[in-house]
Amino acid sequence: MGEAVRRNRGELWTRSCGDSLEVRLALLQATAVFEGRSADGLIEGEPEFYDFDLFLPRPVFEREDLLQADLADLEYVVFDTETTGLNLSQGDKVVSISAVRIRRGRVQNADIFHTLVNPGRSIPPESVKFHHIEDHMVADAPSMDEVYPQFVTYVEESILVAHNAAFDKKCLDMAAAAAGLPQIDNPILDTLFLSYGLHKGTEGHGLDAMAERMGITIEGRHTSLGDARATAQVFLGLLSLLPGRGVRTLADAKGFCDRHLLLRWQSSRF
Repeated sequence: MGEAVRRNRGELWTRSCGDSLEVRLALLQATAVFEGRSADGLIEGEPEFYDFDLFLPRPVFEREDLLQADLADLEYVVFDTETTGLNLSQGDKVVSISAVRIRRGRVQNADIFHTLVNPGRSIPPESVKFHHIEDHMVADAPSMDEVYPQFVTYVEESILVAHNAAFDKKCLDMAAAAAGLPQIDNPILDTLFLSYGLHKGTEGHGLDAMAERMGITIEGRHTSLGDARATAQVFLGLLSLLPGRGVRTLADAKGFCDRHLLLRWQSSRF
């Protein structure tokens, strides 16, 4: 079964539930393979990435009081990365990482994390067109090995938020492995799946489309800081709508993202 799933670019996902085992299986037609992924650099559009473990319980970090906390009372760190390309497992690296903090329902504009990162390799021209970060700009920047522990310190015990979070979380996980440090294990929420769950009948759940629907102007699109700030504003807008769907706690929000991850994957053109 696993081989058949992999051959068709599908996902096979399992989790234990007491004495039982839950299995999720999703398949695409072989003709639906997204050919653009093989290209170097970034690509047009906003490709989506899926990690079926992203919203699994994190027993070391997630205390019951945290899971049952009201979403409005939690502190969040909304982050974004820019990279040399989309193929992280084939050598693409982070060139910039930024984050903003949300506390008591407000973005803390004076408390940001932002740095360029030396990827240790050249940045393809196709990617420079998107984020406008060139080799000479990162020549003296710190490596991700240096940046990762600083980012972990900034995050502390906050809830992580990102748009299309599987990609940015993989950037962090690969940085942790390269630095020989533990992976950051904070709970994470994804504005892509929150939006899809709240506005399933609406076209467009990319950052641009979501910001336009909410009347949010993105200043510095395709820069990690500009996108992190825009994602934070989008997240606050989505947060205000979640109680109307019965989503009030962190546990509710994680479950909401988890359910709509699979539904979104099944409806994806990839």
